[in-house]
Formats: sequence, structure tokens, C-alpha cells
Amino acid sequence: MQIIAVGLNHKKAPLEIREKMAFSDEQVPSAISSLRQGSGIAEAVIISTCNRVELYVAGDNLQVSSIENFIANFHNIDKDRFKPFLYIHKDVDAVRHLFNVASSLDSMVVGETQIINQVKDAYLTAKEYGHTSKVLNQLFQHSLNVAKLIHSVTAIGEKHTSIPTVAAKLAEKIFENLSAKKLLIVGAGEIGRVALHAFKVRGVADISVCNRTVEKADELVKRFGGRAYSFQELNGLIAKVDIVITCIDYGDVLMSAKQISDCMAIRKNAPLFLIDLAVPRNISPDVGNIENVYLFNIDDLQSIVNQNLEEREKEIKKCEPLIENEVTKFITGLSSYDINPLLKDIRDSFYTVGEEELKESLAKLQDIDEKGREEVSYLVKRVINRLLHNPTTALKDEVLNGEKQSVIKLARKLFGINK
Repeated sequence: MQIIAVGLNHKKAPLEIREKMAFSDEQVPSAISSLRQGSGIAEAVIISTCNRVELYVAGDNLQVSSIENFIANFHNIDKDRFKPFLYIHKDVDAVRHLFNVASSLDSMVVGETQIINQVKDAYLTAKEYGHTSKVLNQLFQHSLNVAKLIHSVTAIGEKHTSIPTVAAKLAEKIFENLSAKKLLIVGAGEIGRVALHAFKVRGVADISVCNRTVEKADELVKRFGGRAYSFQELNGLIAKVDIVITCIDYGDVLMSAKQISDCMAIRKNAPLFLIDLAVPRNISPDVGNIENVYLFNIDDLQSIVNQNLEEREKEIKKCEPLIENEVTKFITGLSSYDINPLLKDIRDSFYTVGEEELKESLAKLQDIDEKGREEVSYLVKRVINRLLHNPTTALKDEVLNGEKQSVIKLARKLFGINK
């Protein structure tokens, strides 16, 4: 069975492409159902975050073109728009890529831990709707164990900086003292939680959380402090605060230039700091053209992220051999599902012939005692095992590194195994 990963991320694809390719939480189950209608796709998982969109599929005779067609049709976008930004990883490379993603080695902020939960949630969603089985269950469970290993035995996660923390640092540079500033967070999910904490530890005390469901906002402020509001109160809140962080899965523009202009009039043109952490974006890009409005999106934070990159790359080098070891372990274990039945059939075939020949030979040896018969039987089995050692090793290597089905088919023909 093949594994293919098709995706794009912050390293190559600009935000305007990533947001067109993003899958909302509500879309994912039906999207995977549609994806699996593609050629040979038996299992599938979709990971969609602010920095990446990745589709992992497993099956026989997989066609990358069918995955690309699915993306184009689902998002109603011409393939020529997104194909230049796509990466495609197959089998061993796909496994290695997911292990790097889950371990945050491929993140905008190397060492951040949010991605672990994002990978886990993506996997559990696909599993809940019956879109994973033997291969992707093993792959994603192994990837989460690899992430735990990397973060426990290396310093990759020490002093890590999340995207919301980078946003807080940027605000700190602009305002110098955040303690007197009023903060509004739009969105009460994981990113909103991390953002709230990041600003609170930097002295912000006046915090408001606005969410589609006020109950979820209320849960967040009860835990960390602040006040909860509904969407109906959003414009009034913007007019009163200094900093707005948006991080909600809304699927459309939440704040237009007209809305922000109206708010600026109410606030008498006092400076407003906006950071849009959502993909697709919550804030219309032309908001940044309004006087005294300072708008930053997730890609604008990259320069801050790149600080101390050299130190993080040292930790990445320590992680690489650990990743490679886990990739080998996974592929070896996965390949055994394909090769073990064949090896058993070959061994059984050899033993059957050996036993038949042994039985015939022993019938002619009238003078041999029981001990001698046992020694001859042991000798025959030992010879069979030695004869099978090299072919068995070679077959395992070929299945691990080559085209599994063609290798297995050829081996069955060579050894006369017709099952």
C-alpha cells in the first residue's frame, strides 16, 4: 500500500494562496469523503492550519493527479494557481515529512507545540468519520509519539515561541509598555487561548474576548481573566481597545475597511494595532491603508520568527537522526504487513518439500535409529533456513525501498507460490 502527502505551507506558498486552499473544521469530514472517491484512495487525513494545508492518503495505485483535481474542484480554483506551490512526498518521504511536521521541525516557529495538537485533531477527526484504517492509524499515532520523543530528548521546545507569542512581542515593540493597553481577542479557540496568555504575561490586564458563541468566550475568560462578548458587540469593542487579535475560523472577511473606518471615527483616530492570525484572513487587507491603523497578518511575523534561527537550527540537527531512526522503524513495521504473508508461504512451501523428501529418504534408511532420524530432520530444516536467509533479506529490502506489489508478484512467480 502506498502513502502520499500533497500539500503547501508558509515556506513557499503566500498567504493569499494558503487561505484559498484552507479547509474549515466543518468542511473536513465531507472533504475527506469526496477525496476518497479519487483513484485508489482507501484512507485519508487533511491537516489545515494557518501555515499549511496537507492531504495524506493511503491506498493502491494512487494518482497524484486525482488529488490535485479534488483540490481544484473543492475550492473552485484553477490548478495552475496552486500547483507551483505544491510539494508531493511519497512513501518514505511522506512518513519523514509528517514526522517533521508533528515534531514542529517544519513549523514557522520551530519548536512550537501547537502543531502537535493540530496533527492530533486532524487525525482524530478523520478516524471518527471512518476515513483511516491500518496504515494511517499507525502513521499518525507514530508521528505523535515521535513528536513527544523529540520534545523530551532535545531542547527544540525550550524557549520556543508560538505565533501568538510573536504577535505579543511585536505589540510590545510598538507600544513599549503593554500594561496600560486594552486588548481584544476575536476567537476563543486554541490560538486565542495562547494569545491571551502571551499578552497577559506581558502585563496586559484589560482583556476582552469576542466569539461567535459567547459561552466559549466565557469559558476562556473564566480561566484566564477578562470579559466575554458576542459578535453583535464587536464593532463597539474595536472602538474602545488598542490591540485586536483575530484568530477565528470564520470563512469570510470579518472586518472590512468600512467597519474599521467607522470605528476609527468613533475613537477619534487613535492608533489601532491589528494582528490577523486567521487563515483565511479575518481582516480585509485594505484595512492597512487606513490612517493610524497598523495591520499585520501571519506572514508579516516571519521576520521576528527568524531571530535566533541559528540556535534553533542547531537543535534541528540533533533531531534529524532521531527522525530517521523512527522513519525506518515505521516503514519496516508497515512493510511487514505486505511481505510477511509471502515469506510465510515461501517458508511453508520449502518445509513441505523438505518434509516430503525427508519422509521418502528416511523410509529407505532402515538401520537409522530415532536419534539419527531427528538429526537428519534437524539438518534438513537448517539447510532450508540457510537457503531462505538471503532471499528473505533481499525481499524485505526490496519491499522497503521499491514497488511492493510488483516485487511480491515476481517473488510468488519465482518461488511457485500461486495464492
